[in-house]
Amino acid sequence: MFNVWFAKSLQDHLSASNSDIIVNSLAPGLILTPNFSAKLSERVKTEALDIFGAKGYTIEEGSRSLVHAALVSSEDREQEKKLKGVFFSFGEVEEVSDFAKGDVGTKVQAKLWVSSCFFSATNNPLNGNRMRLSRS
Repeated sequence: MFNVWFAKSLQDHLSASNSDIIVNSLAPGLILTPNFSAKLSERVKTEALDIFGAKGYTIEEGSRSLVHAALVSSEDREQEKKLKGVFFSFGEVEEVSDFAKGDVGTKVQAKLWVSSCFFSATNNPLNGNRMRLSRS
């Protein structure tokens, strides 16, 4: 959910500055990589496939979601506005949950944005800053 909120916030900020950049989030589904097959027990694989509707995707099929989201655009400016800050699942725009777009979700989204900006500014090695982890 955080990736959806972050993408929506970033898109809102870019749109406010009249940017043509499109930011979206996506879920390509369960990708059946060699690591999936080799490193997981049969029970875990079966449960994962049950959760995802007994459908796993090849790497090529899963990559189509990434390509589709990356290349989304429209000649119609009004239609293109509808494609900004959305969530794609299996190559289709999916409506986010009522919680995510409701009052509480919107507040969480705003807090996540502020926290992300703070974290980026205070832990950016390009600015001479880096996160220091101490062991207590």
